[in-house]
Amino acid sequence: MRTRTPLCLLLLLSVLAACGDGVPPAHYDAFTLELVDLAEGARVVPGTPLKYRVHYVGDLARDLRITAVFTHEATGESASFSWSGPIEDTFRIDEGGFWVMRHAFLERAGRIRVQLQASLTATRTGSKPWVTQGPSVYVELYPSLDRVEVVLPAAGEPVPYGAPLEVRVSGKDLYDGVHLAVVDEEAGGAVEELARVLPFDGSQTSIVQTWPLRARVLERVGTHPLHLVARYGELERASGPLAVRVTHTVDEVRVVVRDRAGAVGPAPLAVPRLGDVLELGVRLSGTQLAGHTLTVNDGAPVTAAADQVELMLLTPSTRDFDDGEGRETYTFTVRSGGIERSASLTLQRWGIERCGWRASDGRPYAGDEAVNRGTDVVMRAELWGFPDTSGWLIFRHPRATFTVWERDPGGRPTPGEIDSLKNNDDEGDSVDADVKAGASEAHWTTEYDDEFDLLDLHVNAAEYYFEVHVEDQVCTSDEVLVY
Repeated sequence: MRTRTPLCLLLLLSVLAACGDGVPPAHYDAFTLELVDLAEGARVVPGTPLKYRVHYVGDLARDLRITAVFTHEATGESASFSWSGPIEDTFRIDEGGFWVMRHAFLERAGRIRVQLQASLTATRTGSKPWVTQGPSVYVELYPSLDRVEVVLPAAGEPVPYGAPLEVRVSGKDLYDGVHLAVVDEEAGGAVEELARVLPFDGSQTSIVQTWPLRARVLERVGTHPLHLVARYGELERASGPLAVRVTHTVDEVRVVVRDRAGAVGPAPLAVPRLGDVLELGVRLSGTQLAGHTLTVNDGAPVTAAADQVELMLLTPSTRDFDDGEGRETYTFTVRSGGIERSASLTLQRWGIERCGWRASDGRPYAGDEAVNRGTDVVMRAELWGFPDTSGWLIFRHPRATFTVWERDPGGRPTPGEIDSLKNNDDEGDSVDADVKAGASEAHWTTEYDDEFDLLDLHVNAAEYYFEVHVEDQVCTSDEVLVY
């Protein structure tokens, strides 16, 4: 059976279609990009700040982007670089900015047109970006890398490993960094540790740099052929041949300790106690090291009697430590034949062995042990390495600070993170106490403070723990449950 579409429905659809076709596109009254202080056709050089101003008046729009377009006039090749402007929706823009002209494309020889473009997109659905262009300016340079010269300590002789290497790079129209690489001909690649960038800015015709010829991959006994390569854009220039000579190596350095029994060897712990170490030294091994001199830190030169050497160097002392600091790191750097190797060991002069709650008769409380409110308890810390407290009044030193905390489900806050809508661990009493005979104690009377027992029905326990601080050391106790 056929049905007829009512005439009124057809008329309504026609009206809606006509209205849809009649939605006007987005438009603007003004959209321009101007260069400040530069006119069409101006000649510029890399590194020039291009100051610009964007002006827009029109429908609501967003996503302002600025694009620098580079075109090589002789070859027609091009490249571009973009950055974002203000991204918020707006009816009006009067925005200034600048871009420092730096781009690999500008390192090419010839005449290059540089033009800034601005794009903006109306917020109306289906809108495509509008684009406006600024005036063109031009870079016309003919860069060259003329020479890469290496000044050798002795002409025709290999450079001793670690000796300073003096290099001169000469050229013209070099307006950005010249990348300099040292190529290991035996390995067939550049030595990454020796890469340098010479800071040309167009005002120099040559730059000289000196740095030590030192890289881990070259530290093998023998004479190794090298050459240098300078690169700028598509330009490349190599130096003449040179060689580096390695007569011996230092392969490994370890810190050793002399313990109280007089035995010398590696430290038994990652961080030994100061009192367990009588002396510190190094044990090192090398290749063809025998007969060569070496130094440790700023000490006097020592001639290696063999390829393995052991030297005891110093007696550690509390005087080596900064005030209030419990740890000190000792670093030993061995130097020989241009090679450096280092090793370190950290010693600790004091610490907190353990801490916990005790009853007034000295019995330790177990974790989560129940304690009645109003009970006299002891907070005890067992220490090592700390001197006994001495001095008068506020100058008594060192002192232990015991702080009582009441545990809440919300956890312990850090400064600025306390949230009144959550439970946070509550700080209670704080007590200072002397250090004596490797321990410190403070008394506290238990109390009940738990926000979940508003009617004082003793249904919930208040969980208490304490922290004890002595100098830079801290210990946190187990909890006791107070009802």
